[in-house]
Amino acid sequence: MGVLAKYVKQPSERKRYQISYVNWLDTGEQVDSVSFAVDKITSPPLVIDGVQNTPDGVGVQYYASGGVNGTSYIVTATLDTNTGPQVKEDEIYFSVRSNP
Repeated sequence: MGVLAKYVKQPSERKRYQISYVNWLDTGEQVDSVSFAVDKITSPPLVIDGVQNTPDGVGVQYYASGGVNGTSYIVTATLDTNTGPQVKEDEIYFSVRSNP
């Protein structure tokens, strides 16, 4: 499992992010679905939603919102492809921090 990215966001932000799998997929293979799991349950939670495949079929975009100021989260993204049985897992690190 690799680390895809590290992001910093404010608790009040809802930001869009994107993952491209173009360099990992085989020729003709496309993203079937990507699911996300957050490693910590907090109040308010870090929420990953609005997940949709990119129009070219080789990526996914999603939104991240919420989270507790001063908390770091690890989000696991699990990719399933249209040709199966390929499955890929990656981690995305989010640090939630308010501006001083």
